[in-house]
Amino acid sequence: MEHNDIVQLKETGCRKIDAHMTDLESLSRKVMDALTQCTIFNVQQIHANPELAYEEHNTSNLLSDFLQSHGFQVERQYCGLKTAFRATAGRGPPTIAVMSEMDALPEVGHACGHNLIAVAGVATGLGVKAILEESGHSGTIVVLGTPAEEIGGGKCDLIRAGAFKDIDAGMMVHPGNNSLAHYTSLAVTEIHVTFHGKSAHAAASPWEGVNALDAVILSFNAVGLLRQQIRPTDRIHGIITHGGHRPNVIPDRASASFFVRSPSGSGVLELADRVRDCFEGAARATGCSLEISGGMEYREMNSSRLMAELYTKNLHCLGLNLDPVEEQLKRRGGSTDFGNVSHVIPCIHPRYAICDDTNIHSKEFASQATTDRAHAETFRAAKGLVMTAADVMLIPGILREIGDEFSQGEGKPLPAIPDPHVQP
Repeated sequence: MEHNDIVQLKETGCRKIDAHMTDLESLSRKVMDALTQCTIFNVQQIHANPELAYEEHNTSNLLSDFLQSHGFQVERQYCGLKTAFRATAGRGPPTIAVMSEMDALPEVGHACGHNLIAVAGVATGLGVKAILEESGHSGTIVVLGTPAEEIGGGKCDLIRAGAFKDIDAGMMVHPGNNSLAHYTSLAVTEIHVTFHGKSAHAAASPWEGVNALDAVILSFNAVGLLRQQIRPTDRIHGIITHGGHRPNVIPDRASASFFVRSPSGSGVLELADRVRDCFEGAARATGCSLEISGGMEYREMNSSRLMAELYTKNLHCLGLNLDPVEEQLKRRGGSTDFGNVSHVIPCIHPRYAICDDTNIHSKEFASQATTDRAHAETFRAAKGLVMTAADVMLIPGILREIGDEFSQGEGKPLPAIPDPHVQP
């Protein structure tokens, strides 16, 4: 297909988003308040009544209903996950999937902007569908509703269920306080530890007790000292999940949960062993026994350089110039289960700024995720994805180049991903 033809089709996809901008912004607000009955798609409503991991029932229904009303074939409870869905339009190869994340965080709600991510996925689907219909070109666009990104790993569940076997490339965007196309994230593993001691009266006979809470506190002290000896790019952080019931009873059980992060999966495994050594040392020092179990396992993001370059060029056409690649790569993010997907198929995970200096996972960012600026930047980012999907589908040979880059790099197929719901 000629370059000018592709440019015209990109304009068609962007106009489709513009035509539904009011409905899409309304849908964003519905995601904020998913229980509100309304006839339009509303980001703010998803934001006002956020649903936690694997509980995104109303949000999933809102998104699925909207996509179905716009001609998508929707499979609900996809791959056996009650809140996952797959919405499909088009026919034949190639197949591109865009993610719509839905879950919120405890206490701070949509402080990661998943209400915006949900609608960005839908908007991208609408735009690419319009391109396929106008061009008559072979191609399929899939909008995947993916639950439980914040905890649990819904995309890992979908990988194990084979949801990406017929997908050629994946994409999504994420709001934040900066914009970049070449997104890097940290691999992470979750570790739960429980210490078992012996209860006793804390005043009358404390010498008869074995204090499990002491073991937890000693673990935190040991991890704190360990931080001096780890790489600047590594992270360890945790919370006490149980520390006893009353001050006058020596706790016979105490527990904590930790996230261990590193720029690579191998680095996480090495660092996690050292953290477990801290727990074992604390158990020995206090006379407690211990149980250690695992949780979610997220891989580092393996972004497609070629797809990120296409997205960068498309954002330039939309009036946004990104920093040089070397500067973008310095801004490593947190962790995401989309990193696991990026080791199965070629992917991009651009970030886009909806504010200047507010950090995600804060109440302040949850407020920013409802503003006019947030919606405007979400739709621009979605247009960037639409235009990039058009490039991947329509430029001769580009998908082969993307596949070659993936197979020759770190994106080689991995062994089976451990099930985070099964304790080792």
